[in-house]
Amino acid sequence: MELPFTGVELTFIIIAFVIFSLFSLASVCLQPRGDPSEKTRRDLKKAAKTRRRLNDNPGLINIFKSRE
Repeated sequence: MELPFTGVELTFIIIAFVIFSLFSLASVCLQPRGDPSEKTRRDLKKAAKTRRRLNDNPGLINIFKSRE
């Protein structure tokens, strides 16, 4: 009975499978550096700070409205 693949083809298939497995395992095991909820909270705080600054100085609101 003949083998369906040559030695070179089998080597390539095995190497591709190992690399794919490592990337899959890494994507499951490694956690992202920043929590997405932290970014959202940070953006909300920054937006609130900007709104407070605009409310304290009504002249700035007119400047931003004229740019639109």
